[in-house]
Amino acid sequence: MGTIYRELLKQYELKQIENKRNLEERKQIIYEKIPEIARIDRHFSTVGIRLLKLISAGNDANNYNKLFDKDFKDKNTRKRELLESYNYPADFLEIQYNCMTCKDTGFLLNADGIKTPTHCKCFTQALTEMSYRSSNIGNLLKSENFSTFDLSIYSDEINPSTGISYRASMEDLKSNLEKFIGDFKTSYTNIVFHGSTGVGKTFLCNCIAKELIDRGSTVLYLSSIQLFQLINKNRFNKQYVNEEEAFLLENMTCADLLIIDDLGAEMDTSINISDLFNVINSRHTSQKSTIISTNLTSEDIKNSYSERIASRILGHYRILKIYGHDLRLGKKYNKKNIPIA
Repeated sequence: MGTIYRELLKQYELKQIENKRNLEERKQIIYEKIPEIARIDRHFSTVGIRLLKLISAGNDANNYNKLFDKDFKDKNTRKRELLESYNYPADFLEIQYNCMTCKDTGFLLNADGIKTPTHCKCFTQALTEMSYRSSNIGNLLKSENFSTFDLSIYSDEINPSTGISYRASMEDLKSNLEKFIGDFKTSYTNIVFHGSTGVGKTFLCNCIAKELIDRGSTVLYLSSIQLFQLINKNRFNKQYVNEEEAFLLENMTCADLLIIDDLGAEMDTSINISDLFNVINSRHTSQKSTIISTNLTSEDIKNSYSERIASRILGHYRILKIYGHDLRLGKKYNKKNIPIA
């Protein structure tokens, strides 16, 4: 991811250079068509240099500043009037940004227009898309998505636990997930996929991730082992956390959707339990959706994690049980070559 992050920063720098170049090109067009605007801009440049000389000489430039401010407003109003009279938009001689929030820096700006350490959502989205395209998960999403969701690999056998077939159960689950995706930007929902190994939990997570990324949402996908390794590195070896890892840590709470895959596979420690609570609690507080896949039952979650975590998960997540046998061992799986985990 390090190369991708640096490449994206470079792309944002190039955007800023391109924005300035485009502005200069627009200025030349306007200066030729409307010479009065060229004279106004030259006037601003001359007055600005004069003010700088007064300030550097130790003179009190307050009075000059007041005069300049009034002159600046009057002449800018005149520029807008001239532009509109020639059928140009009033902001034609202002820098045109792709993202007005960060002004194409990739970072949120403070009240003075200075970059903060927090990434803009446009940067997060771009990095997510680039990371998925170039990663193993990105390759998986090409084959693990709703367009390859083949219900025929599920058995017509009646599930004694539900009274309906495994295929009908999965068809109903697919409809629910499509609704989750459709309502994602307007509705806060968390999900736990629970089921034994090989029934399709990771496949479903990938389907959701692909669809939401394509719709412009930011998705952070981590296995539980990756999540805790990252948190522990930040705690015990913070000086070695690189900029990409810092980005992931930031987006554990900021991403539109966090997917924690295979919860329970991590080493069980009191530190991890506390970290897990902090992550899911902060996301719940900010109404950011989370999806967890796990082999653990509700009872296992109660026994393996703290009462606070169990309460958060069981109280604020939809527990979706996935029934079935290990699809990776079935003949249809091998025949169709559809990877499901």
